[in-house]
Amino acid sequence: MSYCKEKPDADMRVGLRWFSCNAAGADNRAILLGIDPELASTLTRDMFGGHDQVTAANVLDAIGEMANIIAGSVNTFEGLEVGLQVPIKLEDDQVMRCFADLELLADVLIESNGLPCYLAITDGDLGLGGKH
Repeated sequence: MSYCKEKPDADMRVGLRWFSCNAAGADNRAILLGIDPELASTLTRDMFGGHDQVTAANVLDAIGEMANIIAGSVNTFEGLEVGLQVPIKLEDDQVMRCFADLELLADVLIESNGLPCYLAITDGDLGLGGKH
């Protein structure tokens, strides 16, 4: 199964802020998190305690922490012994390119106050490098 080739509604997710992290080791997993910009700002405000705290760096930190928590849970659930990559922000074209050939293990589209958040777990490495 492939995110790009088998998701006919993938274009509806354009406009989300995309974040990902690898869980690399003997078994590789990639976590993809797409979140509405307004929802990302709300979560950042809640995490950092105020409107003046919503900066690009803090959004990356807050949403990256969510991606890490999810990746850690996947690792624990699957009994994997892997290292987590520092979460990175992806652009729309990187999402399509990096996830096109990975096997989709699970995905879900959820809403919070009508704002979308997409989560996918794939089998494989994004091939983006980075610290583990």
